[in-house]
Formats: sequence, C-alpha cells, structure tokens
Amino acid sequence: MPSTVHSRNALAFQRRRGGKQERYSSTGQELKSIQNDERTAAMLHGKKGVDGEKASKRPPPVHTASNPSPQSAILSRHNAQTSTQPRQAGNRPLNQTQRGQPGVASRKRKATAPLNQRPARRQRVSAPELKDEAYIRTTMQMPTPKDYPNAPQGVFKNPKASIHDMAQNLAECRSEFTALAQGAYQCTAYYNSAMHNQVIIGEGRTKASRSVSKIPGYTNLLQKAAEDTAWLHMVAKFHEQGILGEIFDKNSGTNQVNRQSMIKARAEEKDIMMDIYNYAARFDTVPKISTGIHTRVERQRRRKYIEMVVELPEQGIRVISQAGEIAVAEVRAANMFKEEAERYQKQHGSEIIIVKDSGALTTDNSPKFMDFYKIIRPGVIIKTEVTRPKEKMGLGKVPNCAQVTINGEAVGEPVEMMVKKKAEETAFLTAAIVLKKREPELYPRFLRALRHGNGQILRPVAPLDMPVDEDCSLVMRETLLAARRAGLPDAVQDVGSEADLSESRRGGYRRPLGAYEAQQQDEKLLRSMNEFLQDPKLADLRKQKAELPMNQYRAKILDLVNDNIYSIIVGATGSGKTTQVPQILLEDAISKGKGASCNVICTQPRRIAAISVAKRVAVERAETIQETVGYHVRFDPKLPQFGGSVTYCTTGILQQQLQHNPDEVMDNVSHLVIDEVHERDMLIDFLLILLKKNIMRRHALGKSNPQVVLMSATMDTELFASYFKSDIAGKGTIDCPSLSVPGRTFPVKERYLDEILKDISATSSPAETKSMHADFDTKDYLDVETRFRNDNPTTDSQESADGSRKEISLIEWKRERNSVASEGAPDPTVEKENALMPFGLVACTIAHIAKTSREGAILVFLPGLAEIVKVEEILKSQRLGVDFNDESKFKLCLLHSSLPAAQNTVFDPVPEGCRKIILGTNIAETSITIPDVQYVVDTGKHREKQYDQTRRISQLLCTWISKSNSKQRAGRAGRVQNGNYYALFTKERYEKLRAIGLPELLRVDLQEICLKVKAQAFQAPIREFLAEAIEPPDPKAVDSSIANLEALDALTDDGEVITPLGRLLSSLPVHPTLGKMIVLGIIFRCLDPMLILGAASAERPLFLNPLDARNEAAQAKLSFVEGSGSDHIALLNAVRELRRVRDNRGEYWMKDFAHRNFLHINAFKTIDATAQQIEDILVEARLIPRSSRFTRLNSQFGDPSLNENSHKVPLIKALALAGLHPNLAINNGGMSFRTVGEKTCLVHPSSINSPRGKKDDFRVARNTLYMYSAMARSNDGRSTFLRDTTEATPLMATLFGGKLKQNEERGSIVELDGWLPFYIMSPDRRSAKTLIEFRKGLERLLAVAFKELGNLSSAPSGKFGEGTLGQRTFLADEKVRKLFAGGLVEVLDRDVKVGEVVASRGWGGERVQAQSQGQREGWSQGKDERAPQAQGRTRRVERSGRMPAFYEDLMKI
Repeated sequence: MPSTVHSRNALAFQRRRGGKQERYSSTGQELKSIQNDERTAAMLHGKKGVDGEKASKRPPPVHTASNPSPQSAILSRHNAQTSTQPRQAGNRPLNQTQRGQPGVASRKRKATAPLNQRPARRQRVSAPELKDEAYIRTTMQMPTPKDYPNAPQGVFKNPKASIHDMAQNLAECRSEFTALAQGAYQCTAYYNSAMHNQVIIGEGRTKASRSVSKIPGYTNLLQKAAEDTAWLHMVAKFHEQGILGEIFDKNSGTNQVNRQSMIKARAEEKDIMMDIYNYAARFDTVPKISTGIHTRVERQRRRKYIEMVVELPEQGIRVISQAGEIAVAEVRAANMFKEEAERYQKQHGSEIIIVKDSGALTTDNSPKFMDFYKIIRPGVIIKTEVTRPKEKMGLGKVPNCAQVTINGEAVGEPVEMMVKKKAEETAFLTAAIVLKKREPELYPRFLRALRHGNGQILRPVAPLDMPVDEDCSLVMRETLLAARRAGLPDAVQDVGSEADLSESRRGGYRRPLGAYEAQQQDEKLLRSMNEFLQDPKLADLRKQKAELPMNQYRAKILDLVNDNIYSIIVGATGSGKTTQVPQILLEDAISKGKGASCNVICTQPRRIAAISVAKRVAVERAETIQETVGYHVRFDPKLPQFGGSVTYCTTGILQQQLQHNPDEVMDNVSHLVIDEVHERDMLIDFLLILLKKNIMRRHALGKSNPQVVLMSATMDTELFASYFKSDIAGKGTIDCPSLSVPGRTFPVKERYLDEILKDISATSSPAETKSMHADFDTKDYLDVETRFRNDNPTTDSQESADGSRKEISLIEWKRERNSVASEGAPDPTVEKENALMPFGLVACTIAHIAKTSREGAILVFLPGLAEIVKVEEILKSQRLGVDFNDESKFKLCLLHSSLPAAQNTVFDPVPEGCRKIILGTNIAETSITIPDVQYVVDTGKHREKQYDQTRRISQLLCTWISKSNSKQRAGRAGRVQNGNYYALFTKERYEKLRAIGLPELLRVDLQEICLKVKAQAFQAPIREFLAEAIEPPDPKAVDSSIANLEALDALTDDGEVITPLGRLLSSLPVHPTLGKMIVLGIIFRCLDPMLILGAASAERPLFLNPLDARNEAAQAKLSFVEGSGSDHIALLNAVRELRRVRDNRGEYWMKDFAHRNFLHINAFKTIDATAQQIEDILVEARLIPRSSRFTRLNSQFGDPSLNENSHKVPLIKALALAGLHPNLAINNGGMSFRTVGEKTCLVHPSSINSPRGKKDDFRVARNTLYMYSAMARSNDGRSTFLRDTTEATPLMATLFGGKLKQNEERGSIVELDGWLPFYIMSPDRRSAKTLIEFRKGLERLLAVAFKELGNLSSAPSGKFGEGTLGQRTFLADEKVRKLFAGGLVEVLDRDVKVGEVVASRGWGGERVQAQSQGQREGWSQGKDERAPQAQGRTRRVERSGRMPAFYEDLMKI
C-alpha cells in the first residue's frame, strides 16, 4: 500500500501523548492553541454537550484554512510547514525550558502521573511581562512622520494594514498565533521578500473577567491585539535597520527586485503540476489526481474546502492536501509529491533525472508527438475537448478539464488545471503516453524526426508554383539538343580522382647552401655579431635585451631546446619570449660557427603581430628588415636572407608550406617556434597534427627533424606534453619537457566576487547600491554564482557554515536538457546562465573603485558592444554616488572593433586629476596595451563563435573565459605599476574554468580542414586523422562534413578519394562551396562577381553599421541594391563602385566615397587582394589565361572573355545559389521562413530584405524563396536568423539547388533535396520532363569539366573535354560549354516570377511576357520595376489514406 502523506499546511488536530495535548494549525491567519482537554477541543468545533470520554474516542477531524493565503503557498514552501511546538522569533521551535509557562510544566507532570490519581491543584503564578504595544514603544525607537514625510500616515496608526497594503505583489505577509497562559496570545509576524526576511513577535492580553472571556469573538480580540503589536514591532525593526524607507517606496530598487522575484515565483508555481506529470511520464505512467469538495465546522460555522489526492502507485507515493482554493491545494500537493519523489529516488534511483529533457515525453514536446502522429497517420482527427466540472462550480475558481480524443475516442487521462492551455498540453502528454505504449515503434521514429528537425517536427511543404514560360521550355530543349550534337555525353561520368596538382607549385625555400657558401656565411654572421657586441653606441640596446627575464634563462633554454625534439617554454607576460627565444637560438648557433645552418621560423596567430615583432627584433639587432630577420604574411612577404635567419610568419603560411612541401620545410629549417599556442585556433591544431605526423614519419625513416618549440604566456603544459610524448619501436621515447620563465610585470592583487561584494557593502550606502539591486540580471547572476559555489566547493569551503554538507538532489525539476540536439550543442540552461550579465554589479564595482582610489585607469572587460553601451548608460545615470558625467574627473572610452574612431582616444593622455574608464572587449586582452591601467574589472565572459555542423548554424555565444584569459586580463593591470584585478565571479568558478580556451576545431565548420587532410595525401581516413588532434572534434561533425564534401564532388563517395575539383578547392582561400561557385563562374563566363563574392565570404562585413548612424548606413546600403532584392548584389555593386573610383580618381577619393557610404575600406582592400590571389591560383592551375590590368574591362578580374555574362543578375543569383547550397529558405507566411532543417527563421536585421525600417505595409509574399550566406542564432538563443539574403526563383533553385527528383505520383511536381516540391505551371505539358532533362544535361556538362581539371594540358584529340593538338585550351574554351552557357543565360533571362503570371483561367489567356524590362537591362533594374512576388495558386498535399511521397524519405532517417 502506498504511504499517505497529509498536508502539513492543513488545519489538523494531531494527537500527542494519549490525546491529552493537541495543536491547531493553519496557513495564512494561523492559530496554534494548546488545549487542556478534549472537551475544550470539542467546543472549538461547535460540539456542545459532548463529554470528554466520547470526544476522546472520536477520531480527530481534518481541516483546512478557512481563508488561506495564495501568496503563502506560492512563495514560501517552508511557510506551509506547521510545527508541533510553539515558535519563537526566527521561527525556531521552543524547548520546554524556553517556554517558561507553568501550565505547560504542570501538564507534563500530569501526563506522567497515574491514571487514577487526582491532579494536584495548580498554584497561582504571577504573569510574566508581555511584549505588548506598551513594551515595544518603551524599549524600541519608533519612527515618526518627520522621519518619513513621504510615507503613508497609516504606517504610524495602523502598521499591519499599511504594510499588508504596500506588500502586494512585493512580499508575503502573514501572522501565526500561539495561546499563552492566563488569557494571553502571542503573534508571530512574517515578512518574506527576495531582499528581506523578517520574523517578529508581538503579544497581547485582556484584563476582562472570566464571564466576558466566554463571549464569542473574544479570542479574536486577543489575537488582534497581539497581531497589532507584532506589526508595530516589525515597523520599529525596519526603522532601526534603516530599510523602512525602501520598503515604503514601491519604486525603489529593492522593491523592483522583490516585484520581479514575485512574478518569477508565481510563474514557476503555475507549472508545478506539469512537473508532476513530466516526472511520471519518465516512467511511462500518469499520476492519479482526484479533488473533492468537503465541509467542516470552523468557529461554529460550516466552511467548504478542497481536498486533493495525488498518487503514483508505481512508486508508492500518495499525498493529500487541503485548502480553501484549488490553486493553493495544487501547489501544496505538488510540493509534497516532489518531496516524496525525492525520497523515493534516493532509495531506488541511480542517476539524476532531468524532468525537462527533450528526449523524453514532456508537456513541451507532447504536442509535437501528436503532430508527428497526424503526419504518419493521415486522416486521423485529433481534438482536445475542454470543459469545466459542474461539481466544482461552488468554490472559487473552477479548473479546466481537458481530454484528448482521436477519431472521437478518448485517449489518455483527463487533466484538470486552472490554465486552459496548460491543461491541453498536459492532456496531450497523457494521450502520447498511451500511444507510446500502444505502438512502441512510434517513439524511436519520433525521436529521429525530432533530431532531423533540430527539436521540431517539420511538416511537409506544400508544392510551390513554378511558372515555366513556353519560350523558356523551348530554349531548354534547343540548348540540350545542340549540346548533344556537339558531343555532350548521355550519361554522367565519374569525376574520378586525380594526381596532386600542387606538386608543380614552387616551394618557399631556396636551395641549401654548399659547403663553401655555408662557411662564408658562418664567418659573416659571426663577424656581424661581434661588431654588435663591441659597438659602444649600442650599449643601451644590449642592456635592455639583457635585462629581459628570458635572456637570464638563456642557458636553460638552450639546454632544453637542443636536447629535445619537442620542448615547451611558458613565458609570463613581459618576459620577452616572442622576441628573445628566436634570437637566443640564432645567436647560439652563430657563436658556435654554425650560423648558416640555423634558420628559425616563429609563427604568430595574427599578421599584425608577425610584422610588428619582426620589425622590433630587427631594431634590437641593429639591422634593417630582410637581413637576418624578416616576415612572411599573406600578400606581403619580406623574407630574410637564407642561411642564418629568423622568419616571423602567420600560422596559416607555415601550415600551407607543410601541407604542400613538408620535406622541403623539414630539410631547410632548424627550429620551428609555435608562439601563442594557447589560442588553439583551427590552424594551430591542424599544424600540430601535421608536425607530429611528419616528425614521426621522418624519425622512423632516420631523417633529421627540426627542433619544435611551443610557447605561450599561459598554457596547459601537461596536455601538450602528453600529446607529443610518443614511443617509437627501436628508436626510444620522445619526450616534451617544459620550462617556465617569470615575467617582468608588477604584482597584481586579485579579488573575487565574495570579497568584492563585502567591499561594496562597506563603502556604499543603501541608496548608492539601488542600481545593483534594481538590475534583475545582477540578482539572477548572483543566484547562479551562489548555487555554483555551493555545488562546487573548493578545498577551503567543503562544508557550509553550520558544518553540514549540501545534499545532492537526484531530480532536476527546472533544468532543461536538449538531448535530441547534436553532440556538443550547448545545454539550454547553461547557455541561459552564461548569457547573464550583471550590469548593476559591474557599474557598482567601477563606482567603488572610483570612490576608494584617486588615480589609475580602470579597464573593464565585457562580452560585446551591447554590454558596453548598457554599462555606459548606468554609469551616466548618476545613481552610484559618483558623477561620471564630469569630464574633468572621468573620461569614458569605448573599445570595440566597430568603433575605430573611439579606439584612438584610449591612448590619448588625460589631464591631471582625470581618470580613464575603458569599457572594452577581449580586444584589450592581448592586441593592445594601455600603460596607465591600474584596475581591471573582469566579468569573466566573452563572445565566442561556435558552429553546429549538423544544423549548419553559427552563433556568437556568451561563454566563460579560460584561466589563461583570466591571467592575461589580470596582467593588463600590472604592466607599469602595481595593479588590482576585480574578478566578478567566485573563486570556485575560477577553479572550474578551462586551462585554455575551447579549441576552434571543436566549434567551427570542418569542411575546409577535412579537404586539406585529403589534399595532403594522408592515407588514413579523415575521421582517424582528426582523432589524433589534441582534443579531437565530434565524429558526427566530421562525418557530416565528409558527406557535404561528397555532395560537392570534392570527394568520391567511396573511399574518401579527393577529386580534381576537391584538390583545386583545397588550394583556394575560401570555403569549398564558394570555391565551386568560382569554378562555375569560369564555365559560365561570370568570373568577376564570383571572385568578389568568394573573397568577401570570410572577410569582415563591407557595410558598416555604426551605433550613432544606423539608419543612414541602412539607406546607403539600399542605394547599392538597385531593385535586385539581394544583399549579394549590393555587395558586388559597392565593390565595383569603390574599384571604379579608385582606378579613375585615386585612393583619396575612394576613401572619401567609402566614408560617405559607410563602407569598410580595409575590408574592401582585403577582398580585392584575396580575389587577386584566387585569380593567380586559377592561372597557376591553368584554368584561366593570365590577364593584365591593361587588358581588363572596367577593372574586372580575369580576361574580358570570362566576364561576358558578369552583368547578368539572374545568372549571378543562380551561381550564388549553387555556391550557397543548401542554404535555401521558403517564406511560411508573414516574416518567418522555413529551411531544410529549421521550422522558423527570420531575416537578419542587417539584410536589405529585413522588415526593419520598412513601411508598415511591407510584406513578404508567401512561398518567396531566399538564399542566404549563413544561419545564425541570436545572442539569447531564442531566434534563428538568415544572414545576407537574396531573393531567388524556383527555376534557379531547380537548376542549381541540389538533387532534383520527379514525383512518381504527380509528374508535374519535382522535389528538391527531398523537402522542397515545385508544381510546374506551363501550357506545355512537356515542361516538367524538359526541365529534368536540362538539369541532367547540366550535371553531365559539369562532371566532364570537373574531371578535366586533372588534365588541363593540350590533348591530341578533338573530342569534347579535350584540347586541340598544339593549342592551349582553358576551362571555359570548350565548344559545348560555350553553347550551354549561352543557352543557360537565355533560360534564366526568360525566367518568370509567380507574380508575373497572368491571373486568368488556365493558360488560354494572353501569353506571359518572358522577360521583364528590368531584367533586360541587367544592372539597371530599378527598385520600382521589380515585380511583386504573388502567392500564386496554393496546392495542398494530398492526405487521403497515406503519407505524402515526398515525406517518406524523412521517415526513413
């Protein structure tokens, strides 16, 4: 039998010690009276004339409060627990000695006396002094109206009524009563809020005679007197604590927090019964809940009350609650159930249960389950019937009773809840559990569908209307026929694999020096070094170098590096590791007469660092650049002389050299120094894999290897040492020892959250901290940090203050877990907590520093621009006791990459007495140094880009920094003087941070890295290769990337063999899909636009979006659109215009044009240089002819013959769609879009297709198609956005969008990638077949072209795909390709939008114009000339008896 747990909140007589002593308890207005005998108890229930013997035999009735307080049940679970002992202040039970009541002691003696012994007569005892109103006014300082002129006058006359009135929606106020001896009562008053919790006692007694005391209602008078005293006491206590004014002010910061907490608590309690259902659903069962209306006699009146019983027989749980309102009864029963469930799991459970798990049936996903059921069971009718039980109409609010029916049959248990929507959702859950048991195969299929839809059930898309003009269909047939006659094969040819095209690429190293040349170089280097050491003019320079800590460890460094293949040097900030270690290695070789054999390469993560460090080292050596010191960065190589040199290069340069010519690098380089290895970007991790594999290979072959030195200011030495340590059979063990070198910085005092909060409280008044209390994010953040500290105690705080250890709960009732998401996806609860930013705490900390110190700049680290602006607003609000608007004392500087003008002010000196307050991001962590910073305030957060490989979604997540980041930030305060570091997180949080940041390999798109692995001809599968990384990526992400590359024809479907196209794509500095787009640009003679789009893909945005001129910037961007409905066309127009101004008028006017039109000039320069680099690679690969600036047309990249169609907007869109595949979205109606894997997306506000800034009547027609560059989630994770969108047509999508399949049941419907169907509307019945054949011809054409990439030289035959004997042929020069390109351009020009279809019956009306005037004019297509996209004819999916054909593939996942 399940154990029954009665509500501890219900009014109940509980027998103790043979029934001689009973207690009466309740919530709200509670009465606790100790009765002398059963007769008195019977009288309280109106049972007059009942003797004691009969009363003792009658079981005690169960009662609930006559007027329970909903707030009491909602806000404080502990308030609902009644004790069997009297209570003192603080709500702690009194023991016998504390009671001090003679009556109690005598009763105890009476209980132990023999039953037949007559009780002794009680002695008269003088009454103790009561804490009544006179006592309170005498012993405490009472507030007066003069102290609080704005307070309500009732506070001083009727404290109880005033406080209760002001506490509405802010705090919980309640009273409890205890009967004392000799006609007195004690009242305990409770005031509970988020910010204050107070428990006060008041007492009262009457001097009336016994006859008067028997008058009905006399007890109520006693209670009122005690209650008035208690609340008077409460007011006096608040006055003494100095918080009475805050409590009276409803708009105070304290009450704002109280109000928000109350709302949050009530919202959580509304879902409390759903928690019970979700818990039971984890065990495929439903709780049994019953409610009934009962009547009891209370104070001689009959009152109705609700009794609720909740049972879970499978776990032996049964609880009973009673209350005057059903909502209160629900809360009480749910809380009792949770306690019993926790107790059951502690006894029988083995793992933590997360109730809100998306992988289990819950009230959140049960509606999705029912949607799924309707899809796979076409024709079923699912309804939810909601009624209100008539039998519960007589008591307050009546719940909603929801019942699910399928085809008229009730399925699942009926559910009663106060909120109709919640009742319906829970009813869906009970029905889903029944269906899961009835058809066990449904649930696994449901989970697969959820994973495919990324947590959503994706309904089939209704076919989109695709009008195909008769002339358009005719052009496709003519083009296809002409191409076949010219030699187009009838079957798709295998793209095959190809030899390494990169072998022809020249290496970056000169030939090794001969013996005589090496000797001459040794002598020259030694002579130069001696001259440097003896030159008196360079004494100061030599002294500066010698004082660096790294030079003081010179001998240890040389021993470490020379004795080991791998070594680690950890050099603290200011130690000189980057500039000195390469010089130490070179100078040691020169001093030994072997300088010519020492060639050091030192990598840097960023090009600016490589250039600046190289120049600095050249100065230290009293040389000019390119003597013994040089640098090699993209587009700007300044290499030193070969034989005795130091080269600083970017990580990507060395990675490319090792990828294409590993042995050449290993044979000619003596030392490879990998600096800032802690950053762990994708290139660094890939470089380390290449180094390890090549060194192992050469070591096994007995070849020499360069010494590899890993350097960083902070790094996990154990992680790297264990990674590089290896055993080679017969060759011994390779170790990776380390050396730590201290820096030359000043000491920095570190403070963590607990100490910071104490300091702020000690130096700030309550009024000055209102802004912190008023910030809801700060309160939530502090709650999270407190919980984290308690859950993760350090060795110094293993136990709480009372010596007890925190008990771990086995049930997570509120935490959310998305178990259907891909591995590595962020936990929703953790993601929300990480996104919390304590703005109020940050501002108060800055104010605290400003008040307690007089000099030194304050540097604040924040995640992003939005946080910077928010903190600036708080500082300027003048609520912190410091006037930050006084520019003579404070200078606020904003440091962000989007604010280049503000960055320069950071380094400007300030007048004496003025302090800089710098609000910045992690750009101030390593990239720049501000000398006068003495205080660092660190929020511990930064924004980190993460990419979900399976969902193809990127997001800038707000995440915790690493210990390495924390040390770097703290070091900013100690560069030139003693510093202070304020870490706004707990010490426990710091101990749990990663040693170094999350590797980029775990959070980026892996297609490029996978392709590079195969391009280097490693025989191991890609998954095995990447598994050898220090921290390998998720295998599912690797498999997803491989599948994408196979679909791109970069890898073969069998064996992961790289194709000629894949090898070419691996050599291009763009994403593989965009590389294929560039190849298509060559074939269809549209090269310049494709080069620009490809080069701009990985670059910073060209269009600026400044905070103070966003509307003007948006208008400037729109001016480049020219009616195309495309962000990509706007980008092309802007680049072309900048290029035109530069070539015609010069650099100055180009910069002026960029400034006036909000264009990023440096982004343009990088795009231009990258496009030129891609063109050079294509020329080197012999895909296109070399062209000079004099032969180019309008400064376009490539030969003019390759840009014949570069002005054709439809073709540019179509090729861009091919490069962006599968990034295609369809409008759902309104402003939301559906993609292949996302149910609801929005256009990003930065896009020209966004409704932001448009007129109110702006609408996007249903079924409009958009292609997009990327999909990104908002910072809060609630929305998914499409970035850089372009309006497309169905014909573009069917020709370049992916796999096309004709529907077997309806021949006029074609399906794209298995999810996007199109209904071909044409007067020509052959149009559908024509379209399919034209698409197949296009695929055959491209397959031959991609295969030819492996053999681009002239061939002796004149067959299609081969050159003519003795004549150079390039990729676009074949006759069939020229012919097909021309036909494709004409087809796209004749493409008809849905809105241009004549709305007449059938196709018997006037012929539709095949081409609009705007399309004929290409780039001059105006905005007003764009035809609106109309809805067209809606064709619904047949649902008669079976699942739609185009949805079957989804169900096979």
